[in-house]
Amino acid sequence: GSLQNLTGALDRTSLSYTIDQTSATNLMLSHDRPLYSVFSNTNNLRETLLYTLGSRYNLRCAAMLDTIDHEFTRSYKEYQRLVSLRLSNTSDKLGSSPPASTYFGLDWSMMLRDIIPRRHCHNPTACDASPEIVLQSGPTTKHSFALEFRTNGDYLTNDGDSNCCYNPTHGVDFRTQIEVATPPGDVGFAKAEGGLSFHKSFFDIIALHAGLTSGVLKPLSFGGLCGQPTVSDKFFVGGPMSLRGFLPAGVGPRSSTSFRNNNNNKKVLGDALGGNFFYTATLAASVPIKVFQNSDNDLRLFGFYNFGTVTPSTTPSLSSVINSTRASIGGGICTSSLFGGGRFEVTYAIPIRYGPRDVRKALQFGFGFNF
Repeated sequence: GSLQNLTGALDRTSLSYTIDQTSATNLMLSHDRPLYSVFSNTNNLRETLLYTLGSRYNLRCAAMLDTIDHEFTRSYKEYQRLVSLRLSNTSDKLGSSPPASTYFGLDWSMMLRDIIPRRHCHNPTACDASPEIVLQSGPTTKHSFALEFRTNGDYLTNDGDSNCCYNPTHGVDFRTQIEVATPPGDVGFAKAEGGLSFHKSFFDIIALHAGLTSGVLKPLSFGGLCGQPTVSDKFFVGGPMSLRGFLPAGVGPRSSTSFRNNNNNKKVLGDALGGNFFYTATLAASVPIKVFQNSDNDLRLFGFYNFGTVTPSTTPSLSSVINSTRASIGGGICTSSLFGGGRFEVTYAIPIRYGPRDVRKALQFGFGFNF
C-alpha cells in the first residue's frame, strides 16, 4: 500500500510485501518526493529548483529485504538487504503509466548479499551445488553508483497508438546503464550494458523489427581494497526476451561438475556461472491478428531469428564470440494489452546452433518491458 502527500509536498510513501510460488519473499519500503521539497522554505535553492525544474524531478530513498530464488536454473538462493537513494527526472522509471517519458537517474546503493547454496535433501550438512557456487557462498557487500538512461517508448508507436511502447510497429527505443562498484564494498567492478531496437511498418500490415543488447563487466581491485565480482554480478543469457529457445542462463560458461537434482535425483548439468561480456540480437517480422471484428487488441503474430552469447572474458576476440554464438528460429504471439502494461508473448523456438551443455527450451511464455 501507499500513502500520498504525508508532508504536503506531493510525496508518496509505499510499503510492499510479496511472496512468490517458491516462498521467496520481498519487503520494500520507499519514499518519493519532489527534489525541491528536500530543502527548507527559507533555502533559495528550493525556489530555484522549483521554478527551473518544477516538481517532476524526484528523490527516492528505499530499503529492501529480498530473497531471490535462482534454483529454477541454478542451485542457490540469494538474500539481499539494500538501502538506496535515487535522483531522477521522474518517479516512474519504466514509463509504465502513459504517456511514456524518457527517464534518466543516478542511484547510490549499499547492499549486503548472501549466497546460500542448495542443501542436499538427504544430507543437510552437504551442498547440492557446483563447487564454484559453494566457494562464493556467504555474505558480501556491494557499494555502487549507477547512471541509467531509458527512452521508455517516447519514440515508439503502434499503428498510430503513441502509448504502445511494449508491442511497437514504428520507431526506435534505447536504454543504457553504467554501474561502478567501489570501496567500502567487498567487490569492485565497472559494468555497462545497453539495448537498442528499431521497428518499421509497411502498409500498416507487416512490421519489421531489429534489436540488439550488449554488456561488458570489468573487475576493479582499487589497489587491493576490493575482491572479484561474484556470480551475482555476472551477465546471463537465455530465456524469453533474451535468447528464445534456451532456458534463462541456458548458455555460456558452466561448471564442469554435475550434481544430483533434489526433486527427481537425476544428474543435471553444472551451474551456469555467467560471464563478463554478452550480446543478443533479434530479427523479426510481425503481422496483426484481429480476433474479433472491430477489436482494439494489439495481438500480433511474429516470426524471429535470434542469436547471442556470453563469454568469461571482458575483451573476447571476434573469433571466440563468433564460435560461441548460439542461434534459434521460431514464431509466436505477443500482446501488450493482456495485463494492462508490459509485453506478454508465447513463443516456440528451434535452436539451430547450440552446444552439448546448453539448456534448451522450445515452448516459452515471457513477460517483460522491452522488445
